[in-house]
Amino acid sequence: MDIQMDLLKQIQELKEENSEQSLIPIHVLKPAQEHVDGELEERLVKAKNDSSGQRIVLIPYNLGNFHLTGIYIKFQTNGSVERAEFINPVREHNGIPDQLQQSFNTIFQRFHLQLRKCEQLGGQNISGYLTKKYLLALVKETAFITDLSPTMTNETTQLTNRQEEEEQQQQQNIDRPLYSQGNHPPISNLSRIGPYENIHTSQSPVNISETDRSREVTSENSQPYRTTTDSHPTTTDTPVEDRDTEKNADRIEASITNESLQNLYDDMNSMPSCSERSVISLLYYISCQLTQNNHIGNVNSINKELESLKMRMNSEERSLSNIQNSVKELSVYIQNQNWGEALKLLRKLFKEVCPLNIHDLFRFIRKVDDAADVIKNKDIIFLLGNTGAGKSTTLHFLAGSEMIATRIKGLNHIMAARWKNPDLRNVTTSPSAKSETRFIIPITVDLSDVVASRSDSIIICDTPGFEDTNGPEVDIANGISIIRAIRE
Repeated sequence: MDIQMDLLKQIQELKEENSEQSLIPIHVLKPAQEHVDGELEERLVKAKNDSSGQRIVLIPYNLGNFHLTGIYIKFQTNGSVERAEFINPVREHNGIPDQLQQSFNTIFQRFHLQLRKCEQLGGQNISGYLTKKYLLALVKETAFITDLSPTMTNETTQLTNRQEEEEQQQQQNIDRPLYSQGNHPPISNLSRIGPYENIHTSQSPVNISETDRSREVTSENSQPYRTTTDSHPTTTDTPVEDRDTEKNADRIEASITNESLQNLYDDMNSMPSCSERSVISLLYYISCQLTQNNHIGNVNSINKELESLKMRMNSEERSLSNIQNSVKELSVYIQNQNWGEALKLLRKLFKEVCPLNIHDLFRFIRKVDDAADVIKNKDIIFLLGNTGAGKSTTLHFLAGSEMIATRIKGLNHIMAARWKNPDLRNVTTSPSAKSETRFIIPITVDLSDVVASRSDSIIICDTPGFEDTNGPEVDIANGISIIRAIRE
């Protein structure tokens, strides 16, 4: 495989497809071989010195035994590094080699190479294909020139120079360590980490990057609600409507997890072209926009999927007025880049297009099957009842948790304050009629913690309520699992 020629060819095709837009210069260097002494350093020096001005340099890097990786470097107008990432899409060895990191820090002393998160990992036999894929994705994301006036460009360059001078001053008293895997950059470089570097494999909610939060604050401070006097400090009064909008946006972002993103990605790639696939693709791309994972969720992809959705709606004769109106409204949100409202509308639209999400149903069944295995062939107590009846609260009481009476949002509520069994942390309670339990949760209760005269244990199972509020997929999956658990 001649990866250099393949990249040059596809970059040329990208230029031709976007002839109305300008791209910054892109250089693809010859592959560097890890086993050839000095070849990597030579390529890095060439990337640094052979050209000037704003540019992108791609360096294929062969680790041997068909293990191909890539280095992406973007330079600013003044020649300093703006962004540098290492692509290593091999499942078993997807870190940054020590020698590479040390060589990079030797050539670019004020910058740290970052590890690119690859959504798809594979074996060494397909590493060349995946490396090309992610290098081209970076090019598409960062190579297009935005329209800036000369004045703005000069101001930006001056600001960058001042920032670099300040960073240099700060770094004089800091001993900067090197890290073998590229996941712990020096403190001064944290602001350069791409937003996608904050996405881990856990299922914790994905949050907006601090950089973009500061941008939001700047934007708020520029609104006309600010009043300034000579004798008093500046104060900003944010209207209630704006605060509600921000809270709503935070709730939307908190509902996006790495697990949900991965599920959308898998569902999208497992389906043929249809309106359902287009809606899932839009859900995925817009969720990426909201989590600042823009290397995937770029605006061009969103616009293409929107056009595909419109065509599919027509060909599938989905002429219901509410669906057509939703698609028109969605177009407006996307045009205005109102991603939060677009995501809310897409979720409603998906329920119209796909009343039963088969993908989620199978995922839920797999999860509840795991719980069924825990209670198989054992004596158990099943807590059954409608949503909000108090099954989870009862379980806490029976398991010996300390209960207290309180008020939440004006509603009387008895909640667990302290518990001895750590498994009870997964059993949540609420004063509302909304289901807090999505799957069967088996809890082993040591009776000695409850009744001093007993030394044995029992299993009590918390279950989702009948008429569950989490959707038909959860209801069906739990119905199946409850029947299986009772039979076994």
